[in-house]
Amino acid sequence: MANKGHSGAWKTLIIATEGKISVSNNCLELKKVDQIKERHPLADVDTIILENRNTILTYPFISHCLETGIKILFLNEKHLPVGETCPYMSHRKLLSNIKNQIAWTNEHKNLLWQHLIVNKIKNQNLVLRKINGKGDPELERLATLVTEGDTTNIEGTASKRYFPLIFGKKFKRHAKDDINAALNYAYSIIHSYINRLLNIYGYISVLGIHHRSDNNQFNLSYDLIEPWRPLVDFVIVSNPFFDKRQIISLLSTDVAMGNNSIDIKNAINQHVIKCLKFLAGSGKLPDEITPL
Repeated sequence: MANKGHSGAWKTLIIATEGKISVSNNCLELKKVDQIKERHPLADVDTIILENRNTILTYPFISHCLETGIKILFLNEKHLPVGETCPYMSHRKLLSNIKNQIAWTNEHKNLLWQHLIVNKIKNQNLVLRKINGKGDPELERLATLVTEGDTTNIEGTASKRYFPLIFGKKFKRHAKDDINAALNYAYSIIHSYINRLLNIYGYISVLGIHHRSDNNQFNLSYDLIEPWRPLVDFVIVSNPFFDKRQIISLLSTDVAMGNNSIDIKNAINQHVIKCLKFLAGSGKLPDEITPL
């Protein structure tokens, strides 16, 4: 049986109000503590973000989301994502796809990782150009030094240079501060969408091309997100008050992909498909993403 995921869905709902969530006539129905009901059609929804820890979910609602491929993202008391739903039912050729995934060659994995990291560094420099009008010549140079598989970790070198340039000299990635919290929140939204696509297309995210952590069940989505991270960075640096609605709106942004301008969710969808085809040996490297 295949997951009935509707990959054409595009809306993200944020539920921050305490209440009870059920499903009725393909609509999310939120009954608030003041007995007022709020309804949202689910046909166009791909992700639901739950922010209030006192929200009650009914079994039929959870089951409906799992069966239709709607991702539920759970936030903790600090409003950071701590988990998401992941349905059992997937693509009708799940076993075949996993066998092919295991057989991906090191050559294809290393070439794709090189491509993703070059694209990421170029986009980091594009973010700086948007901010300071000139970019950074060193980042431009580093993008030319990335080898297959990035064996010399140019990605790490570039990030150490890039983050202080965009967020200030004292900024350290993964520190406990508001900027890092906002980055983690926004990255998680993109991760969740990529995870959803991989599930719909019958692949398992634990088998990555570069990320190989035993403790990370989403290694592949951590790989595929790399060129998209600078878009998140730009949204955060342009949004100092951490307006979550504005961060969510980044998923409605148009981006350049090849010679076309398309909405970001469609672009991510196409990018994931092209990456998977390349890894299977049946396609070329995906077009570079220019998200700004």
